[in-house]
Amino acid sequence: MGLFNLNSPLMRGVNKVLMTIYMGMLWFLCSIPSVTIGASTAAMYEVLLKMAKHLEGNITKDFFRGFKSNLKQGICVWLIVLVVFAVLLGNLWYYTVIDGIRHAVLTIVFLIMAVLALVVFSYLFPVMARTENSVKGHFQIAFILAVRNPGWSLMLMIDQLLTLFLIYIFAYAPILFIMGPMGYLQGQVFNHIFDRLLDSGMISEEHAAD
Repeated sequence: MGLFNLNSPLMRGVNKVLMTIYMGMLWFLCSIPSVTIGASTAAMYEVLLKMAKHLEGNITKDFFRGFKSNLKQGICVWLIVLVVFAVLLGNLWYYTVIDGIRHAVLTIVFLIMAVLALVVFSYLFPVMARTENSVKGHFQIAFILAVRNPGWSLMLMIDQLLTLFLIYIFAYAPILFIMGPMGYLQGQVFNHIFDRLLDSGMISEEHAAD
């Protein structure tokens, strides 16, 4: 009886999982226009970072408030991310597939740059969700955090690659159920990193209206 009580650790855990899945579904719906993926991702992390601290409120309301506040910057940031990956992956594909082994050094260079970009961009949207800055400032902070936290960055990169792999293997269907839980796990890491920087005064936290 106590095990299935609404306040039991088991039921609280189940509720948390369901809420993260619901969060992922909201992210998916608001990402359908494609150009809004940046704003949707920042809004998702804004909620999940609070959930990781057990400070969540009205999830739907908080998500759409974050979506609205991040819309302009989110579109700009997302377009930059797309351009960067298009250039890096385009060059990587060319030197690997088209040009063969003749440019092995350039293949390695673009591969390293693509991996670094993936790590930096893993920090980018949580940084937008947690801090107040310009578009350039968000990129700068994301880069600094990626370089200064190599262990956490490696863990985040593995998580990102695993998420992409699962989405690809299962024909994209899991994107509805994976993004929220994966983002919640990443939120534990991001909160740990951000809290240290906030305490030291190195970054300023975004002040959202209640």
